[in-house]
Formats: sequence, C-alpha cells, structure tokens
Amino acid sequence: MSLTLLATAGLSAALAGAIGAPLRALARRDYRSTPQPPTSDGPDGPAYRGLPPAAFTHMHRQGGFGEALTFVMMAADGWRPINGKPGKGPQGIDGIFWQRTHEGWQARLIETKTNTSGYKPHAMSHEKLLGNLDDLYVSADETLGALYAHIAAGLRSGSPAVTTELWRHDLRRGVTTVSQLDAGGTPTGQSHSRKSVAHMEALAEGVREMDPSGSILTP
Repeated sequence: MSLTLLATAGLSAALAGAIGAPLRALARRDYRSTPQPPTSDGPDGPAYRGLPPAAFTHMHRQGGFGEALTFVMMAADGWRPINGKPGKGPQGIDGIFWQRTHEGWQARLIETKTNTSGYKPHAMSHEKLLGNLDDLYVSADETLGALYAHIAAGLRSGSPAVTTELWRHDLRRGVTTVSQLDAGGTPTGQSHSRKSVAHMEALAEGVREMDPSGSILTP
C-alpha cells in the first residue's frame, strides 16, 4: 500500500474515532436519561411551604389574596361570580356566586377570612346582606338587577337555593374550612375542610408573575 493510501486510511480511522466517541457517549447519556415508566409510588414533589401572615406586605393584601382564592376555588367547581361590592371600597359581600341546576339555580353568599383574621357574625346576617343586595340592585343593569332581586327574595324567604357560608383559608397548612351560617351570621356547626394546596400555590405563582415588584407577596 502506498504511503498516500496509508495516510488516508489513518486519517479516516482517526476521524471515525473522533466522531464515534462523542456519538457513543451521547447515546449512553440519552439512554441513561430516559425516564422510567411511572409507578404508583412516584415522586411527591416539593413540600408546600405555606403562606403565613409575614408572607404578605400588608394585612389587606392577605385578605385580598384570600378573597381571590375563594373566587378561584368556586370557579373551579363551576360557580360564576358576580359583583358583591356596591361601591369602590371593600364594604359589601366578599363573594356572590351562582349556577344553573336541574331545579333552576343556586346562589352562595360567602365571607372569606384568611389565616387567623377575625370574624364578626353581623357581617353575614341576613339583614345586612339584604341591604347590600338592595344597594347592588339599584346600580345594576336590568339583567344583573333581576339576579340580585331573585337572590334577595330567596334569602328573605329562607329558600334552600340561597346559602350563606364562611370560608377560612389556612394558608400555612393548605386547608380551607367551609362553615354554614344561620340568619344571624353565626356558624351553625355544620362545616367541612378541604385541601386547597394546589389552588394556593397556583394563585401565589400567578400573583408573583403579575406583581414582580413584590408589592403583595414578600420576596
């Protein structure tokens, strides 16, 4: 074999080796990085860190976060929200929700409390709520006004289609407790708790995306 052919063969072998080694290594990495089939005891993911009062820049921010969380959770269950504040301030009904049912419709009037914030029963007494609904009716358009009027009539007559509830979000533990209220706004003793970690985490991440300056949640 000529010297030229030997040189060419040697160069080809060197190139093959130089190219082949990385390809073999890449193949090994791809194989090793291929995820295994999921199992019933798969990873749990990071632990819930919680949102204590100190996570918020102000107590009003914590309250607003709690009300928004109620809206998110109710919407996830198929309920539609309507405005519950007659004016520009925070006074009024924290949340009014309604939905169509086979029997007609249902409405829930909800007061939200977050972490350890205090609750006064008068805030959800039927007398006070009816006054709020009257104020909302006056400023609403015809369609929304009719809905306010139906809710007020149901509340006044004690219809099971209209219920009042207290929602307390424990942002530290990721638990929401829902309590039924009587006509005076006092819890009746009927309540249930539900895990709400996913909703809390999703809302917190959404807030951080919309508020990168950190005016709501502390860094």
